[in-house]
Amino acid sequence: MISIYKLKTDIDIKEFLNLVDTYLTEKEKNIQDFMNELTYLWPDYSEYEYSTDYIFISYPLKALEIKVNYDDTNGILVYNNIKDISLIKDYLDDTDFLVRFEQDGIFEAEKRRLNKDKKLISDCTEYINRLSEDEKKLIGESMMYSILPQTDESGGIYGIEFISKSGENPNREIFDGINSYLWISDNVFVYSKYKKGIYKYNLEDGKITRLVEGDEEYIFNKYEDGILTYDKNLTVEIR
Repeated sequence: MISIYKLKTDIDIKEFLNLVDTYLTEKEKNIQDFMNELTYLWPDYSEYEYSTDYIFISYPLKALEIKVNYDDTNGILVYNNIKDISLIKDYLDDTDFLVRFEQDGIFEAEKRRLNKDKKLISDCTEYINRLSEDEKKLIGESMMYSILPQTDESGGIYGIEFISKSGENPNREIFDGINSYLWISDNVFVYSKYKKGIYKYNLEDGKITRLVEGDEEYIFNKYEDGILTYDKNLTVEIR
């Protein structure tokens, strides 16, 4: 697998440093306000994770990351592919800046991406192994994608991640209240929403089409010869 990053030559690090100056001189530092300003200034981050306890944002092409209570790291990380090291030198004595000149920001981002992909594949396998044989038979299988449902505390599905098995197709995801689901082909996924309807999701182009609308439960029973049976005796033809 080869990853391609667009080379950016118009990065203005001065705007970022002006923002840092403002933050460092504040008596009551508010990291959330700083992050809001940063993402407005630079919306092209590759990763952004946050909660009430931690923050992580990554700009591989700019050679910068910010971590707050993330993997035991706090500060602004500067990597060796930064465009203009001279501008950053005055900040390196500040405890909020952590130098990692022995590492490349793009390389580190790629390592994280690969590790996340490996974990996703492992999580998909664990999910399949937890299913009963009847559930596996109903859902079917795609030779192109693995799936990983995202569930809430009550077990309800609020989203599904689709992971390319070969890495040649884009990973995809849907976030919707999902009741039942199954594969009808390697790249066509069908799911239902309680008292909403039945939907077809084409992973090839990312389009979702509503097939049935109404106020039924829409619990899938089987799919055979192009006919989906749901709620015991209702059917819809899907090709």
